[in-house]
Amino acid sequence: MLLLSYAHLIHLQTWGQDHQLGYGNATHLGNFTVDLEFCFHVVLDSEGQPDFDAGFGEFSGADNILEANSGDFLFTTSSGSQLIPIQDENYVFEFENHLTVTGGTGKFENASGEIINYGMVRNDGSGTDHHQEGTLILAK
Repeated sequence: MLLLSYAHLIHLQTWGQDHQLGYGNATHLGNFTVDLEFCFHVVLDSEGQPDFDAGFGEFSGADNILEANSGDFLFTTSSGSQLIPIQDENYVFEFENHLTVTGGTGKFENASGEIINYGMVRNDGSGTDHHQEGTLILAK
């Protein structure tokens, strides 16, 4: 007689689309608004907790549109990344992803450059704070 005993962990895995609207202030843009969409990976373990080893918090790249206070648009594409849990009084996750400037309208027509985006997700669920650094090359 053969007896087998095993455990099977049931994971919930799904990719969902996220649409975020935001605002800020930046060199060459002044006050701006941002509109971006990306896919987000949700993986929960059998207890309903995030399973980071199985890919929870991964997100896809996105096409981003920033509107400067002048009304000109700056277009970027971004790489995907993954949320990293942190111990912080105000934030629960952090992430870093890279953006490539792909052009725009008005003074951003034919612009190029690279930007690194550092993000932190607020622990109260109210949003994400970003700090970006990089190079923006404006065509003449």
